[in-house]
Amino acid sequence: MGVRGWIAKTRWFVVHRILHAADSPHRIALGAAIGMWVALLPLVGIQMVVSATLCIPVRGNKAIAAAMAWVSNPITIIPIFLPCYWLGCLLLGLDAIPTSEFEAIFNPGVDTGWWDSVSASWSAMMAVVAPLWLGSGIVATIVAIPTYFVTIRLVTQYRIRRFGRADFTDDNPTLSEE
Repeated sequence: MGVRGWIAKTRWFVVHRILHAADSPHRIALGAAIGMWVALLPLVGIQMVVSATLCIPVRGNKAIAAAMAWVSNPITIIPIFLPCYWLGCLLLGLDAIPTSEFEAIFNPGVDTGWWDSVSASWSAMMAVVAPLWLGSGIVATIVAIPTYFVTIRLVTQYRIRRFGRADFTDDNPTLSEE
C-alpha cells in the first residue's frame, strides 16, 4: 500500500470511527488521548487491553482508545521507541546502545521459535528499560495532551457542521445510528 492508500485508510478511520462514534466529544477525546498515550509506551502486545482498561475509571471511549493503540505496530515501533530511548539516555546521562542492537531487541530476525524470541527480546529489553520508559513516558504525555484537545475540537466542529449540534453530555450518545 502506498502513501495515498495509507492516507485514505487513515481518513476513513477518522471520519467513520472517531467522528461518528456514538459518545460525547469529551469521552471520545479522552479515549483518543489515553490510546495515544499507551501506544507510545513500551507495552508491546498489550496496548489495546491497557488503553481500554485505563478508560474505565475515567469513562473514556474504550473502543477509540483500543484503536488508537495501533499507532505503535511492527512498522512504527522502531521509529517511535528509538528516539524515546535516546531521550531517556540523554536525561539519565547514559550512553545509548547502537541503533542496530536496539532494533534487534524488537526484531530479533532469527526464527528460533516463539519462546526463544520472547526470552531473547526480554533479556535485551532489560538493558534499555529505564531510559526507554523514561523517554517514552515523557513523549507519550507530550503527545497525549494535545491529542485530547485536537480530538475534542475536531469532533465538535464536525458534528456542528454536519448535524447542526454537538452534545457535550456524557450521559447520552451524541449521535444515533442513521
